[in-house]
Amino acid sequence: MARCEICGKGTAFGNYVSHSNHAERRRFMANVQKKRVTINGVTRRIHICARCLKALHKARA
Repeated sequence: MARCEICGKGTAFGNYVSHSNHAERRRFMANVQKKRVTINGVTRRIHICARCLKALHKARA
């Protein structure tokens, strides 16, 4: 579910790295929110990341 419908940003993977340099797997979750937005005159409820939501808000202003 954590995938932006505008840019496609999703979950990224990496490591937790401790002080002793021991690495364990982790996930970086995208900041995806369910919002109602108007795109090209059509109102839809979509999953959108915070960066795209900010850009969309700036474009309207």
